[in-house]
Amino acid sequence: MVEINFDNLKNTLQLEISDPNRNAWNVQLERQVHQIVGFEMTHEGQLVLNYLLRVGKAECTTQFFPGISADTQTKQMDIAVKHGIVRREQEKGGLFQTYLFVNAEYVPVLKKVLPEILN
Repeated sequence: MVEINFDNLKNTLQLEISDPNRNAWNVQLERQVHQIVGFEMTHEGQLVLNYLLRVGKAECTTQFFPGISADTQTKQMDIAVKHGIVRREQEKGGLFQTYLFVNAEYVPVLKKVLPEILN
């Protein structure tokens, strides 16, 4: 399958050739993630998401990068949570701490898409 799309990040046309044997669900998931991460999130949000992808799980109140404010981090992760890319859950124990982690369904897609966006 061949498609011509406009890449808003690079401001160019792109020719996309898809393997007909490739799972259509995965292709759609990649497009969705590219749209959300590439266009709805800021560069700071993309960096925070990349960090979360590498570490697997992080406490919500932790500031991931010294140069990115906790407020910006929270707003950007809210975008990812809203779209199901990141999950926010409370861990039960002595204290109720809230953690962020990448939804397992999106891990392979993010590993492919995030490096493209961050370059």
